[in-house]
Amino acid sequence: MLLPPPYIMRELQPVVQGQKLRHSYQPLRIPHMSESLANTARHSVNVQSSILRDPCSVPDRSLVARTEITSCSLSTLVKCLTDCEPRSHREQFVSAFFATSELFCTPEEILSALIRRFNAAEYAKASKQEIIYLGICRALRVWLESSWDPTTDERVLASLENFIIQRIHPAVPMYSEFLLRRIKDLPIMEPGKTQADPLPVDENDNTCQHANLVTVKKANSFFDDRSGQLSILDICYKHRASQITVKQMKIFRSIERRELLGERWIKSREAPNVAAMMQLTDGVSNWVRQSILSDPDPKSRGAIIEKWVLVAQHLFQSNNFDGLVAVPRS
Repeated sequence: MLLPPPYIMRELQPVVQGQKLRHSYQPLRIPHMSESLANTARHSVNVQSSILRDPCSVPDRSLVARTEITSCSLSTLVKCLTDCEPRSHREQFVSAFFATSELFCTPEEILSALIRRFNAAEYAKASKQEIIYLGICRALRVWLESSWDPTTDERVLASLENFIIQRIHPAVPMYSEFLLRRIKDLPIMEPGKTQADPLPVDENDNTCQHANLVTVKKANSFFDDRSGQLSILDICYKHRASQITVKQMKIFRSIERRELLGERWIKSREAPNVAAMMQLTDGVSNWVRQSILSDPDPKSRGAIIEKWVLVAQHLFQSNNFDGLVAVPRS
């Protein structure tokens, strides 16, 4: 063991009431790497387990944000649904909850959990009661406005309306009237029609908005009949890119969230709009390939390729990346 020089040791020895105190120097022990990692892992496990085990403890918010919770009950999710803060996190959580709720629960279970949460708020403080009531009302608003599925949620409509009238109206009368108006505006499922029905196709010979000489039927013929008399070189590349974008956006806006859950996009019957989007993309690629290979003249092929390059450039400027992928893919 190495000690400091004698003169440094004399300076380090303080004098208290005329008596000198001895300082014992002990060598520093550097812990082994595996031991330090084990202590760190043990500490992190103890922190997470203490947070999840003790419901009365109020840990640091930054520590809770780093804690990973892999599973919880539906009542715990609903509690987070009504107590989540700040506002931006709450809106994201509520939207994600109702968007994916069909994967882990039924509409009856959601409504029952919200009612139990509403009843449990009666035993909380007055300030806490108001927060819980408003959180439940916001959750119901998101459910009615953006996540309502007539095929499955229609069976809880009567119970939901009774809950709003009998329980929410005495506590939050203004919000209850707002929710009742939202119920009246809910879409009604037509008899014999299912959610998986494909998009209707407009076969009417209506005038196109972009030009008086082009009709919707004629524009659709660009995709259906590619061996007609109209050449690719006769169409302005900007108009062609706009037609592709309009057709793609019409289908894209019709894609529902339920079509993207549970791997429904693999089956065309359960996700008809996703399947239609993929078919249109493949159709554009086949159209580009056929228009280039059908002309035997090399110079004409070069001109056609140049036109399609301009179309791809305009699609990129329009932020239509799906169409941009379809054109050069061929």
